[in-house]
Amino acid sequence: MNVKNVFLHGSLTEDVYMQPPPGHTTPPGHVCHLRRAINGLKQAPGAWFKCFQRAFISFGFQQSTVAGF
Repeated sequence: MNVKNVFLHGSLTEDVYMQPPPGHTTPPGHVCHLRRAINGLKQAPGAWFKCFQRAFISFGFQQSTVAGF
């Protein structure tokens, strides 16, 4: 398991825009529309967990209903 890139595997469900990275040429006033989570993005952990949760449920696991330990 590659933990360093784990947040790169989550798809975003909401619209997230960012300024183009340095060195990338775009017309003035244009921004990047993200479809996948990137490291450092506030939504990245939640997007990854949703992907992780879907995968485990598809394997037959069930999510616990216990609220805390």
